[in-house]
Amino acid sequence: STVMDPNMSQGSGGVDGNKEALQRLNNLCKEFLRPERTGFSCIMCNKPFARKDTAKLHLESIHFPTDNAYSCPLCSDTFNTYKAYDRHRSKFHKKGLKIGHIMTVDS
Repeated sequence: STVMDPNMSQGSGGVDGNKEALQRLNNLCKEFLRPERTGFSCIMCNKPFARKDTAKLHLESIHFPTDNAYSCPLCSDTFNTYKAYDRHRSKFHKKGLKIGHIMTVDS
């Protein structure tokens, strides 16, 4: 199986497009998540989260949806959220896409 470099260009969108979408999401996190004693909360709706990555997915799917910002480098399907892309990747490309865990949260 091929190991993909997450910084490698993959044509229209591809991994680079996903990198930009994830950077956008990291920036939204910095602006719209409030650190709490037991985790984080969304400043837009005050919903609490124990984990930052769950709060991050909430921001993207509920408050800041994208317009097909994520694309699969193996089949070129596009997705509105990282969660939808990750679900597609694990369902259809279990062995074909090994780019590591790109949902890293900046501290």
